[in-house]
Amino acid sequence: MKLIPPSDPRVQTAIAPFDDAMLKDEGFKDRKELADKMYEAMKKYGGIGLSANQVGLPFNMFVM
Repeated sequence: MKLIPPSDPRVQTAIAPFDDAMLKDEGFKDRKELADKMYEAMKKYGGIGLSANQVGLPFNMFVM
């Protein structure tokens, strides 16, 4: 996962409520896989938290 620039419209727009069916559309098998990949990205970039839209995903969720 790569961070997208703060000026990207995906970061600045409202996000639809999360639904598990959305995971398959983005290539994830379940919530655990998504959370693990996001946590790895957060550590890679030295963050203390990461929201899904910061890596271009249309999910209303975050890890910390």
